[in-house]
Amino acid sequence: MAREFVLCDGFNLFHRSIHMTNPSAGLDSMIGLSFHLILYSLKKEWTQFNATHAVFFIEGRSWRRNVYPEYKANRRIVYAQMTQKEQEDQEILTEAFEDLVTLLNEKTNVTVLQNPEAEADDMIACWIRMHPDDNHTLVSSDSDFYQLLAPNVKIYDPIKNILITHERVTNDNGKNMRFTLKDGKLTDLKPDPDFVPDPEWYKYALFLKIIRGDATDNIFSAYPKVREKGTKNSVGIREAYEDRNGKGYSWNNFMLQKWVDHNKQEQRVKDAYERNRILIDLNAQPDNIREGCERIVKEQIAREAIPAPEIGLNFMKFCGRWGLKRIQDNAQQFVPFLKAKYNAEEVTV
Repeated sequence: MAREFVLCDGFNLFHRSIHMTNPSAGLDSMIGLSFHLILYSLKKEWTQFNATHAVFFIEGRSWRRNVYPEYKANRRIVYAQMTQKEQEDQEILTEAFEDLVTLLNEKTNVTVLQNPEAEADDMIACWIRMHPDDNHTLVSSDSDFYQLLAPNVKIYDPIKNILITHERVTNDNGKNMRFTLKDGKLTDLKPDPDFVPDPEWYKYALFLKIIRGDATDNIFSAYPKVREKGTKNSVGIREAYEDRNGKGYSWNNFMLQKWVDHNKQEQRVKDAYERNRILIDLNAQPDNIREGCERIVKEQIAREAIPAPEIGLNFMKFCGRWGLKRIQDNAQQFVPFLKAKYNAEEVTV
């Protein structure tokens, strides 16, 4: 019988919520709202899909910097330009998030996964690969995960309040949503009961993102300024994608184009595409990274379970420490996913 897993992209949700909160509210409010978003989202999906186990993912140092030194360099620059007060605030936020991780990892039965040499994205893809016969609901606002969509994988975005499946997107009221893809991300979301997306739209979203690059991760475009739909004289992204299996005229014409980067170096689209594919495609990790992720999953799911009474007591203490009164008053609604043990069955490698 298929198990139902709720997966939480913890670091992503914590910081997305922080950045959505007005700084004038103060650090305590920012932290409290972030904890509410994470815990209520987990509870919501746990209840909706009758889940059996929760998994929480956190970041490690990315191997992608070894492949592409510019990877996320923009974020390091932003941090370096912060004032001393801003850096101190960041340290407080980091400590708060680490306290949540400690609670989940050491005082509940939630599986917490981190690879020191990989990102949460890599661990999430690994978990899904190792559990191909189970169902997965991923709680995240990151469009990088659209590529993982499948009949047994769906995504709940608590920032947009939408459920994303391989067949459709619905809002919290269950209404079917029309959408368009821009640079591999969902935009122009509007209720439309008759809208049906292109089959395997999520695969095109991955290809689109590889070509367009990802400014948030400092990944440069593989083909700057190229049109999505081609013209009489040029092949566009859509035509190249549709020819990806046959590798005919459209694919080769597109991939063999050349352009000059900001360092006045000539680049070929095919080379830049392969670089971006390694960085963005979650099935393109190096073998040693895959093996490391698989080892960590096996170690974590084998750990000893913690008794339910201890979990409830420690959760109440955590809520009191961070002023989460609303959650504390309704703690019994959160304990089910905190105490649920991993039901050991064979995993796939």
